[in-house]
Amino acid sequence: MEGIDQNSQEVYLISWKEVQGNPLLAKLNPDMLSPEGHIVTGLFKIKGKSKKVAYAANVSYDREYAIKYICSKLLQPLGITKFNEIQALIAEAWNEYKAEHKQ
Repeated sequence: MEGIDQNSQEVYLISWKEVQGNPLLAKLNPDMLSPEGHIVTGLFKIKGKSKKVAYAANVSYDREYAIKYICSKLLQPLGITKFNEIQALIAEAWNEYKAEHKQ
C-alpha cells in the first residue's frame, strides 16, 4: 500500500540525488550556491527504500543541483551548443535585469 512512513520517528538527511523520480523539480534558491546548500523539509520517496512509501527527510540541494538544473532547463531546451551563445544570452538577460531593477 502506498503511503507515508508512520512507524519511524527518523528524519533522513539526504542529497537531492537520493530522491526517487525526477530530481530536478525543486525551484532554484540562492542558498544552493552556498557551501551549506539549500535544505527542503518534506515527505520524499528515497532511492533504496520502498518505492511506495514517502519518508520524512531534509533534502540538501547544492551548487551541483543548480548546474544540472541550468543544463536541463535552459541549455538543452534552447539548443545551446557553444559557450559564446550562452554568454551572449546571459549578457542580454543581465542588461534586462539591471534595467528592470534600477536602484
